[in-house]
Amino acid sequence: NNLEDILGKLECYSALSDWEKVSDTVEKLWEEEKRPNEIVNNYKVSEFASYASWNLKRWDKFQEYTNKIQDKDPYQKNFFQSVIFIQQNKFKSAEKCIDRCRELIDPKMKSRSINQSMLELQYLKELEEIIEYK
Repeated sequence: NNLEDILGKLECYSALSDWEKVSDTVEKLWEEEKRPNEIVNNYKVSEFASYASWNLKRWDKFQEYTNKIQDKDPYQKNFFQSVIFIQQNKFKSAEKCIDRCRELIDPKMKSRSINQSMLELQYLKELEEIIEYK
């Protein structure tokens, strides 16, 4: 399995919201020590793993996968960090991450579809509503 095949599988499982399969696939990747670093350290693999662990409410894994994203995608890193802060009831820190995400969306709008950017803005608003509710 090469990186392209693995990302294709993860994309399909994610589109089907089959978070168990996403999680299982990523776990197997990290268990196999002979995997090339390009696969294990790929931030898209970590992103899929983060979404899966979030949807499965596996918070320890969520934080682990989110940490692997590092600075390759500052928007995603801040977005996931805001979810972690909300989970930890650190609302001021979460709000700072959400604000940073909004700053990062503007430049992304040039390279992404308007629909994707609007969806991201909706997610940020929903995170703010969670903070308000808590």
